[in-house]
Amino acid sequence: MVITVYADRSFSFETKTPPASVLLKKAAKIAKGSDDPKRTKVGKVSMVVNRVKNGLPQEIGKAVEDFGLDLIAAIPEDPNLSNLEIQGKPIIELPEDSPLKKGVQEIITKFGL
Repeated sequence: MVITVYADRSFSFETKTPPASVLLKKAAKIAKGSDDPKRTKVGKVSMVVNRVKNGLPQEIGKAVEDFGLDLIAAIPEDPNLSNLEIQGKPIIELPEDSPLKKGVQEIITKFGL
């Protein structure tokens, strides 16, 4: 964060986020990137898209492809989730035909859990 105080005692502040490389290293749980990124891979970041309406948006699909991301799942929005959260119940109590429950089961299957 950068705070600037002016002579008339007014001020401004600007928040800054770290570069994407810093966030990716954190997500991949690695301390340092590769010295030769074209030859040596040091980590992999996967992605889950949540609350998807009417299928995966084209822009996200293109970004996944362009950046070579591993899309684990696109979990659909589920109108039953709000009621479940209000009741304090786990998602496992959603009906078997729930799009959210199916999406979570897809992730569990991909990881062999």
